[in-house]
Amino acid sequence: MLVLVREDLMRCNDEIKNFAQNSIMSKAYKLDHQLITTLFEDVEASKVSIKDFDLLELCKRKEYLYGEPATKKRRAIPKLFSEAKRKTDQHYLNFLGKHNIRPGEALKARLLAPPEIKKETPVEIKKEKSDLEDTESEDAKSDDAKSEDAESEDEYASSSDTTITSSASTSRSTESPQKQRSTSPKTPVRDIQYKKQTKRMQSDSESFPVTDSSFSSTASSNILQTVTMLEIPEYKQCGTKEQPYIIIADPERPESCWGFEVALIPNIKVGNYVRSVYHIRHVTTQGMEDEWSSTIPHEEFPTLSNRSVLIRGPSQELWHRRNDIYHEEQFCAQTALIHETQQTAIRQSIVRMYSYWLLVLPKGTVLENYIISHDSINVTTCTQEMTKAFEAEDESGKTQLETLYGMDVYWRIAVAGGSMVSGPGSSTKKRRMKKAATKV
Repeated sequence: MLVLVREDLMRCNDEIKNFAQNSIMSKAYKLDHQLITTLFEDVEASKVSIKDFDLLELCKRKEYLYGEPATKKRRAIPKLFSEAKRKTDQHYLNFLGKHNIRPGEALKARLLAPPEIKKETPVEIKKEKSDLEDTESEDAKSDDAKSEDAESEDEYASSSDTTITSSASTSRSTESPQKQRSTSPKTPVRDIQYKKQTKRMQSDSESFPVTDSSFSSTASSNILQTVTMLEIPEYKQCGTKEQPYIIIADPERPESCWGFEVALIPNIKVGNYVRSVYHIRHVTTQGMEDEWSSTIPHEEFPTLSNRSVLIRGPSQELWHRRNDIYHEEQFCAQTALIHETQQTAIRQSIVRMYSYWLLVLPKGTVLENYIISHDSINVTTCTQEMTKAFEAEDESGKTQLETLYGMDVYWRIAVAGGSMVSGPGSSTKKRRMKKAATKV
């Protein structure tokens, strides 16, 4: 008996252990945030809808990242993918926004696609009209048949019922089918609304003609897509540190950077190397140059830190901050009052006092900020006073001397690479030898 009881206890212990192990294995594997971001970046970069995306092929191709088959990580990925696949387009867009993932072309096309409207051809409209007329004629015939049946009712009906039936049959028989067809609509209601809408669209196009021959519907569609994306709260450019104004810099067009000028200067000697240097400049008001700064966004936007600069500056220039020097005496008092109210609200909020611009340089760029600024994050802000005296003619034709004042803030950042043009000096060699001897 004791042996049997001991075997039962051992069997129970084994079952408890197996149950505990299965419960631990059944717990959901928590995927890393960066892995989730990378997964859905691959999905959106494929230009295929998430509903048509081949997850198995991606996991096989990047097995080093998403894990081997039958592992906990590999099992958790399809579960997360299925949950995202069941989301609506808007909820899926919000999910991407939480992970700072830009939506792909397929998702944008679905979000911006207009609702499908079935357009009827003239043949279909004509057929629908003829079917409607045939239906009306059949109804008229049935009404006539009903009136004849009503007249031939049996003699056992009451007198009142006979009177009502006879009056109804008389009114129906006197009304011709042609008159009945005239009272019913010949075209569907939706067709009438479509014609009114078409007429209104034609009148609008006549009132606002397109004068630019280079204008295309494709360009208009792209602009509408951009506006739709920027109106989404998650993608709105507010000028804050979290949602800065985004500038895609083009060194070939330095003037197209929203008030900043970006130029690539080659063959600049920095220390013992010849390098290419990006030069970023902006005109500001004298006295406000100390409010401008620039950093490499390692913490804010790590995936763009190799080729972007986060610039901070005043949200208003000095002239717009001071109502007493901006508004003229004869200026509208109501406008001055509105400006003063707005500026008071700006001064009371530290978030609104400064604006942020994320300047993104071309792909493939690798910046080395420490070469010039001797810092991996903070970019040295330089200033340049601009004073120019020149001769100008007034209205009477007389020549007089005018002076133009200005202030320029600029930043210089070296690009990785370059070639050495001279060896280190004697002092540098001594410092290196001393440092090596100390290590030994």
